[in-house]
Amino acid sequence: NNNMNDVVCLKTGSFDSNTYFVLQNKISSVNINSCQNSKSDLKNAFIVDPGGDDQTIINFLEQNNINPILCVLTHAHPDHVGALSKLKSKYKNMKIAAHKNEAEFYGQHSLQKHILAIPELSPYILHEDLPKLDILLEENAVLPDFSEWKVLHTPGHSPGSICLLNEEKKLLISGDTAFDDGAYGRTDLYGGDEQELADSLIRLAPLLETCKIYSGH
Repeated sequence: NNNMNDVVCLKTGSFDSNTYFVLQNKISSVNINSCQNSKSDLKNAFIVDPGGDDQTIINFLEQNNINPILCVLTHAHPDHVGALSKLKSKYKNMKIAAHKNEAEFYGQHSLQKHILAIPELSPYILHEDLPKLDILLEENAVLPDFSEWKVLHTPGHSPGSICLLNEEKKLLISGDTAFDDGAYGRTDLYGGDEQELADSLIRLAPLLETCKIYSGH
């Protein structure tokens, strides 16, 4: 599809988190029945970090005829997962993927975990348990249906922080681990670790030089 970039960004939620939409290169068969409008040119995509403003995200998907078959969370902080529940109830076939180290922040009793972890933020953004994970990601995993994207486990900002790398196109979705202006994520929130973040940044350094960076804010 030529009229959209590889990665499209919307700012969402009260913290202006970057929500990304990554279209599938190959148009694959789509189950038309799962959608109200049976247009044959529905485009499969994955979403990264639906931080909030669920209606804005849904409007964008519908206007651009995009079918989100996968949602990947770079980490479980509330400003990156705020619209996840609403999206999942709208797109029931959408699979949800996040790093296995943060699985406790999804599914049953996850609201409680969020509120205990970040009490100054979570209760204002999250109001129900998050959907459970369909896919537990780990180092070097490849995204299902988007095999050109590889998972890098980059802890530090949080225990399950990940980056997504498209080696061929030199694209890096970096969450809150590293920002394109040379800044990097904070480590003073629950599960943050200064030393782990330093190690992750050393590891990412060559990629930050060569890739186009899509960061969490």
